[in-house]
Amino acid sequence: MRWFCAIAVVLLAGCGAADFGLVAPTPTGSTTATALPATSVPQLTSVPTAEEKILTEMSGDGNGQTALFTVTGPWAISYTYDCTGRSGTIVSLDVWDVAGKRIPENFHQGTMKPGTGADVVHLATPGTWLVHVGSICRWHLTVRG
Repeated sequence: MRWFCAIAVVLLAGCGAADFGLVAPTPTGSTTATALPATSVPQLTSVPTAEEKILTEMSGDGNGQTALFTVTGPWAISYTYDCTGRSGTIVSLDVWDVAGKRIPENFHQGTMKPGTGADVVHLATPGTWLVHVGSICRWHLTVRG
């Protein structure tokens, strides 16, 4: 398994945004992701605090990206995935600005764990962003800030 991860890291490290079909996003606010039944993906139990609000939320099965959203302070991406019955497992999240540049933290969140899972990632860079999801699984994400 370690050799597989090392190969994946080497392969991904040599790739740019264009290699994954990522170009400067068009701020249309539309997406091709489809809605999932609430029971198909495990749900996180965290609820936005009085200071937080949901900036964008979406579900998909395969690749997708959120509409643009703007943050002025700390923010978080919570996500769940369900790879049950899939031939492989990969869920990858990347954050891009409207010019197609990665967030300054060079954020990339990924997992290759089988089955289902959930996580929350905290970021602090203000700006206008979108989250790109690369996956062969069903997923749901919420951005709060």
